[in-house]
Amino acid sequence: MRRLPVSLLTGFLIAATTLLPAAAAANPQQDAIDQLNEVRQANGLTELRASSSLHRSSTRYARQMIDTDYFGHATRIAVSSRFGRAGETLALQPGWGANPAETMDDWMNSPVHRAVLLSPGYRWIGMGIARGRVGSRLVTVWVAQIGGR
Repeated sequence: MRRLPVSLLTGFLIAATTLLPAAAAANPQQDAIDQLNEVRQANGLTELRASSSLHRSSTRYARQMIDTDYFGHATRIAVSSRFGRAGETLALQPGWGANPAETMDDWMNSPVHRAVLLSPGYRWIGMGIARGRVGSRLVTVWVAQIGGR
């Protein structure tokens, strides 16, 4: 029996893991959006559509909070001018694990966050996360930005 060289076997394993179905590499932001849209539908609201510009701005803001060691809303929500109105919700989870179900539970159990996310005036959403330190704590920061035109 002939043995395969280690480099060939390693290459095969790397290729196999990159070609696994997308479900194996979960997308926590999309999971959160899907869960939010289920809640919106259950409340008679239209689903929010993913916006690449809101995704970029929400991710940028999540990263900015980590980089500046700050957690909270800015005085202005910095989104594309294509949106005539915008809303924003934030969440802070301990550790590096992004848990969409926990984030959605926190938001839906907060009357202020729930009102923003279930507002019928919004049609678009971007969900950003960043991992790092806020103070001395390792955290995952979530930013949901929603927009209406």
